[in-house]
Amino acid sequence: MDVQTVFTFISSVGMFVLTGIYVYYTAKILNANQKMFEEAVKTREQNSMPNVIAYFDQQKLNQLNFIVENIGSSVAIDTVVKLDPIIDFPIKTYLDESNLVDSQIPTIAPKQKLITFVEMMFGMSNNEGKNPIFNALIRFHDVNGKKYEMNYILDLNVWNGTARIGNKDFHDLVRAVEKISDTLEKTN
Repeated sequence: MDVQTVFTFISSVGMFVLTGIYVYYTAKILNANQKMFEEAVKTREQNSMPNVIAYFDQQKLNQLNFIVENIGSSVAIDTVVKLDPIIDFPIKTYLDESNLVDSQIPTIAPKQKLITFVEMMFGMSNNEGKNPIFNALIRFHDVNGKKYEMNYILDLNVWNGTARIGNKDFHDLVRAVEKISDTLEKTN
């Protein structure tokens, strides 16, 4: 073998090894780019999807409301909220008559809240002082027909031990001023 043949052989083997390394790292980069693309698509879908949540909120004067809200950025279509009691509750509340539960809500706009009065908080406890606990199941779909389903626990016992003080509003202020005015007129 002459020197040129050995050099050509070594050059060929070197090029083969370098090509193999190039192909390996190109495949790794392609795989990483594919994962980044999939993550970007997933993030875009999450940022543009409807996201319907349901929760209880205690308002002023211990008023308990049930709220269905679309916190997403697109319209939720054909939303159904089901509340299955985990701890049963013997009394009937306004929630039993509400169309927010067990009925189909045709559309909920982004950032829209649907609110219904449930009961006064002090009327929710059973004989043992426990409040109802519900398994909430929410189903809806977006404008493209993609279906979503959320399932979580709503526990009214988180409100135990909390008492809300009623907030005064403008009408209360007007009534107080009228009362002061009436008292001043009587003294004059």
